[in-house]
Amino acid sequence: GIGHLALPVEIYLCEVEHGLHDPHQKFVDLWCAEKIVSNKVLLKKWARMITIWPRWIIKPIILLNQLIPGGQLHKIPYRHIRDQSTPWQFCVIYNVLDSIHPHITFSKEEEFFGFSTLKRMGIERSDSVICFMARDNAFHPEDHSKSDNRNSSVHTIAQAINDLTLRGYKAVRMGAKVTEKLSSTNPSIIDYATGGMRTELLDLFIISRCRFMVSTATGLDSLAPTFRRPVVYVNLVDFGHADVWGRDI
Repeated sequence: GIGHLALPVEIYLCEVEHGLHDPHQKFVDLWCAEKIVSNKVLLKKWARMITIWPRWIIKPIILLNQLIPGGQLHKIPYRHIRDQSTPWQFCVIYNVLDSIHPHITFSKEEEFFGFSTLKRMGIERSDSVICFMARDNAFHPEDHSKSDNRNSSVHTIAQAINDLTLRGYKAVRMGAKVTEKLSSTNPSIIDYATGGMRTELLDLFIISRCRFMVSTATGLDSLAPTFRRPVVYVNLVDFGHADVWGRDI
């Protein structure tokens, strides 16, 4: 998912810039994407900074490296989620984000498209924008037993979002797949998730422009710290994993 594609890669690149993974010899990091890419625009942007080869080439190399003696030395020092010995790459264990600007940037053409689309939504460049979302039953619709305790209705936070618009914010409801539309008639609340204007580029651009994000802890909100934007978590149930969603542990 996009949660694995966004912040972990950003943290790794920041760690590299801090010299935390320097083997003191020549090396090339080779990466591959998962079979299903959650945001191809983001993947293309990462491909400008890291070497991404086809999966059918890299996966056999990874498997072979696991079999040869000393293969561990050749692994990219990326903290995998399945490794229980260290906090996974989502965790900012070296405090590297504050001192380095976000690696993901936008071209002039992308910015023009982004600002033009926001204007069509009723959002000016000078507006203060917040993003909000709630993971719901559209996530894993084929099997709601997969962490469905993390799902909730976006309407549980609608009143709080409405109150924020009274303070001058424009609020954009994010999400690629959702089960319900917002019932709000507040013109300062934009249901971008169901409004028919959503694109993968806009997902990145809007979150990069927000003042902060309100979310229930799901993959898309990892873009907020990727762009150094704060996140307010609500309806959070996975307390045992709360440390991985912040900027520090």
